[in-house]
Amino acid sequence: MFFKKTVIDEDTRLQYAREIDSLIGQDRSKEAHAKTKELEKLDKDAAGYFMSYFYYMGEVERENPREALKRIEGYIKRVPNDGNAYLMLGNIQQYFDDDEKSAAAYEKAVELGNTTALTLLAGIYYIHANEFRNQAAGTINPMQYADYNGKAISLYIRCLELYNKAFQANKKRMEDTDWQAYGRSADMMYIMSLNGELKKISKADLNRVNALSIGASVISGKANVQEQLYWRNQAVAVTAQMEEAGFGAMAEYFRASFCLYDCSKKKQEMLLNAKYHMDRAKELSASLNAEQKKSYPSDFNDVLQMYDKMNRQLGKAMQNRLRGGELPQLALDYLSDRVPGIEENRTFADYLARVKSGEVITEQKASNTGKKKGLFGKFF
Repeated sequence: MFFKKTVIDEDTRLQYAREIDSLIGQDRSKEAHAKTKELEKLDKDAAGYFMSYFYYMGEVERENPREALKRIEGYIKRVPNDGNAYLMLGNIQQYFDDDEKSAAAYEKAVELGNTTALTLLAGIYYIHANEFRNQAAGTINPMQYADYNGKAISLYIRCLELYNKAFQANKKRMEDTDWQAYGRSADMMYIMSLNGELKKISKADLNRVNALSIGASVISGKANVQEQLYWRNQAVAVTAQMEEAGFGAMAEYFRASFCLYDCSKKKQEMLLNAKYHMDRAKELSASLNAEQKKSYPSDFNDVLQMYDKMNRQLGKAMQNRLRGGELPQLALDYLSDRVPGIEENRTFADYLARVKSGEVITEQKASNTGKKKGLFGKFF
């Protein structure tokens, strides 16, 4: 004899969910668990979300990820349009190191309006974009290069979209690691456009949901100037969001990086901009929290090394330009309503005064090669 599962009405289910959620929020786990077991007697699958939580977190119940997975899957069949449930499913799949399934769950959570899943999904895609980029750098087979690099491009674009949505939803929720991945994604798209590695990306491509297995087509050859400007403007917009969210020092390192990418013997003036941003990053570092002070500036050692290289090559020319009255063209690197004045950067203003007085300044090496190297160092 088969027993049919009992199913309570939606209003009752929601009332239980609110009460249990409130108890968990008050750290009254035992009471929340008791209420969940009460719900389970009425409708087992309706209680699946909270039972999954208890098994996954190891609260009241002994930690059991497999049981947590079973319960959340049962709940999703019962309540298929709950974004929080797909967030939970994605977290559990991460426990089992299944990025494909975790990303699919987070994608569904995002589709259903769960904003917490935005950065979690972007984080998965960012890691895989870097892996594909490294695989592209490690092959001499043109077909494999196009495949790996195409997947990396597709995922970097998706990261930019997801992090931007996360910023719009709640910029304070984004952490240091989120901002670094966001900035690196923008930087990578710009440097690849300079290298002529991208096809022209249409608006439809930017809004496309990209799975880990999907890549954009790539081309080789002469870079497209319009395309370069598009991706540089994207990087400028990302650094403006960083600064708005309180990550000003990080924003300056990224501004320095894309100025350094622009810098060459034919475009020596961009070293002026890079110098300004490096000095401003130092000044803003005073406001870093304790954790950031442990890792900055080594997190951006790749940028420091690029600056050292260009400064060795063009440092004297930069000082000659400053003596001649040339100043950084900061409007290139900030949104039009946020361009700082030269005098706001006291370190750079002091450097400028010393150079104009005729002093020849030899800067100390900016990079710290004894510390970890940034992601750029892996690629270039």
